Amino acid sequence: MKSLFSIIFLVLSSGSFASTLLFNCKSIEAAGVHKFEARGVVNIDQDNNVDGVISLKVQKAQVEDSIQVFNDIKIKGTYIHVDAGKISEKPFDQLTLIAINPYIKNLNILLNFDISNISQIATVDNFIYRSNCEMQ
Repeated sequence: MKSLFSIIFLVLSSGSFASTLLFNCKSIEAAGVHKFEARGVVNIDQDNNVDGVISLKVQKAQVEDSIQVFNDIKIKGTYIHVDAGKISEKPFDQLTLIAINPYIKNLNILLNFDISNISQIATVDNFIYRSNCEMQ
């Protein structure tokens, strides 16, 4: 995580992007649900293209020795803001991402969404990990 904070500092000091978004994910324990925790920072350009870095921990449902940690994974994708009333009562943001990592296929991060464990990460072994994600 130390190197993630170093990257955050570098990203925040860079003026070449329209905006920077920091997010944190923490899952709610639910029977049979694979979960993940994450911290990330992304830059969003004027065309809503995203690039950044994420550190995450995945765990298969109720299996303590299945924890895997991935630090400083480069990510890229797109950003969408959804206004209140269109899909949910509250506004939320969506990051649709791919990871530069051989194990992680893609990430669908819904920030400040009002349904629990809606954000998900898909892996090459066809597991789906879920979590709650919020902007920092």
